[in-house]
Amino acid sequence: MLLLHRPDPLMDADETAAALAALVKSGKVRAVGVSNFTSSQFDLLASRLPFSLATNQIELSVMKTSALTDGSLDHAQRLSYAPMIWSPLGGGSLFTGKEQREARVRAALAAVAAEIGAGDLATIAIAWLLRHPARPVPVLGSMKPERLAAMVKALDISLDREHWFAILEASEGRPVA
Repeated sequence: MLLLHRPDPLMDADETAAALAALVKSGKVRAVGVSNFTSSQFDLLASRLPFSLATNQIELSVMKTSALTDGSLDHAQRLSYAPMIWSPLGGGSLFTGKEQREARVRAALAAVAAEIGAGDLATIAIAWLLRHPARPVPVLGSMKPERLAAMVKALDISLDREHWFAILEASEGRPVA
């Protein structure tokens, strides 16, 4: 898969689509996606392609929740593509951050982990992402096999709505209902 990383404000959608279509037709690329495109930028490029864009790689984590409200995840559901998620653990700020927000989120993740008897903070944070109906695909950046193995256990965790919203409220610092 070829991802166009970051939208170019000077992108000519027709030229870009023609180049991408040629890459796919030649067999050099099987699928094309984008990264950090807004829904309208995604739609513009998609409107010029003879195939569907495979994904939009967006930032989403318990520390960066704007995709929940900016239409990114709604767009993915509407068009039935699974968004790739970069920085699914907040670039490490979830573990190293010293602000109140990070402390609240760590406490909420720890409480959920203790209550359901599963996983460490990273595992629960990944399970939180996976709970979303847009079917997000976290891109895990760890080079440590034991960390990756722990996060894979998130696939076996199904957070209920109460736990999911408790974590979101900790991140937002306010009730979200």
